[in-house]
Amino acid sequence: MGFIAPLAFYAVISFVFIILLSARVSFVNAGRPSVFFGFFTALSLIVCAALWYSMESIQETGFVLTILVLVLLNELITGKALFMEYNSSQISPGLCREIGNDMIGQMVEADRSGAEHADIYVLKSESDDNWPIALGGLPMIKNTLRHYKILRRDFDITLIPSDEITEKYHLINEK
Repeated sequence: MGFIAPLAFYAVISFVFIILLSARVSFVNAGRPSVFFGFFTALSLIVCAALWYSMESIQETGFVLTILVLVLLNELITGKALFMEYNSSQISPGLCREIGNDMIGQMVEADRSGAEHADIYVLKSESDDNWPIALGGLPMIKNTLRHYKILRRDFDITLIPSDEITEKYHLINEK
């Protein structure tokens, strides 16, 4: 109790201060994590002290609390869902960079030639989004290249999935 009582007093004072401050300034700010940091720190220390006390008093709680901590740590790390690795085709990052640089090179070449329209050849994939070069991502790629002055002018681009590019990088279409 000698450790928990001052922390509980601090948590109550912090909570009351947050309520009074948000009533004076703005209630919207009360929900910000930086505002509640002190309160939740004190609350966390109280919980830790209570767990420590229970582990020292009752021997069986050590085993149960260890499992509980591991479950909570697992939830903290994974959250509510596990996601499949983005690179599900197992293409190396270096090869992805090389494929991307090839596509950018085709756009830069079209920009230099002064063409009003360019056909950009990319990998052909059997997946719906043509991974790793998604056909719907073209406007973002082109806008980024224009923003960083890699492309000097705006022109129409059409992505064309090509078997030749797939063979060039020694990739096989999954069917």
